[in-house]
Amino acid sequence: MDIEAESKQLAVDPAHASLSVFALKNPDTSEVEFFESCALPFGATAAVHGFNRMSQALETILTDIFGIPCTHYFDDFTSLEFAAAAAGTEKLIIGFFELLGWELKEHKPYSTQFEPLGVRVDLAQAYEGKVVVTNKASRIQELSDSAE
Repeated sequence: MDIEAESKQLAVDPAHASLSVFALKNPDTSEVEFFESCALPFGATAAVHGFNRMSQALETILTDIFGIPCTHYFDDFTSLEFAAAAAGTEKLIIGFFELLGWELKEHKPYSTQFEPLGVRVDLAQAYEGKVVVTNKASRIQELSDSAE
């Protein structure tokens, strides 16, 4: 699961409103204008740390309360489930995020092959004790292009 527009879904604490004011030069008027960000500003160091604390809390709830083997990297949540329980677990995870008001990007259903964060994981031979982890095809192309 991947959270949609993650930083824009996490509001700034009203007590910190004075700390979320930005000054930018208006390219049309060349005047400096101010605005207050209502959501975590994408790219700000503190916003990244704040978002990661929230992501860790969501992962902890999924693993400790719901018992779902799950991990996260920023806004990407990867979980594993037995095929027989996959549909129910998927509904539970989607419902969990919806209940908390988090919008998710379109996702693929559970599969023996998935691509979290630039790698491809193939569990098709897991019953034989083999898990294959490779770069995604797009990453291989990107590496090939940069090596030329």
